[in-house]
Amino acid sequence: MASYPITVHVDATGVTALLRRAELTARRPEAVARSMGTTLKSITEGTFSSKGASYRPAYWPSKADGSRSSLRKSGLLSSSFFLRVFGPNAAIGNPTVYAAVHQFGSKPWHQGFSKDTRKTRKRSVIRHGIPARPFFPITPAGQLTPLALDRVLRAGERELRRQLT
Repeated sequence: MASYPITVHVDATGVTALLRRAELTARRPEAVARSMGTTLKSITEGTFSSKGASYRPAYWPSKADGSRSSLRKSGLLSSSFFLRVFGPNAAIGNPTVYAAVHQFGSKPWHQGFSKDTRKTRKRSVIRHGIPARPFFPITPAGQLTPLALDRVLRAGERELRRQLT
């Protein structure tokens, strides 16, 4: 039986260029972090509408009067989210004082004393706590909700593909 040598020539120019782009992307991951962070910020802002409710980690309880809670009195809370990107990390936050109260809820607290008009004595005023109405798509265990995780990962993948082509 005769043997026939097979010679294969591989032009690695395209592979080398792809590896160089991948190396540059790994050195400067800000674009991927920005893409993923922007997607998470958009999802979070969307949780204030009925269309984005599926991204919330929990159902929002009704207000004390029984009406539906939208957390939109002035719109300040829903429009104050910011994104900061530093290296491979992205941070999303909200500077409003009451953002944490709505995200995590609050316990009842003692506000002080109120003068009773029928009598001359003062009475203690207790304010009821606010139930948690989480708008960040993050579970109590600290993980993104499955739907949000899927969208954020897809945004990162799209950015990586864009950089590598």
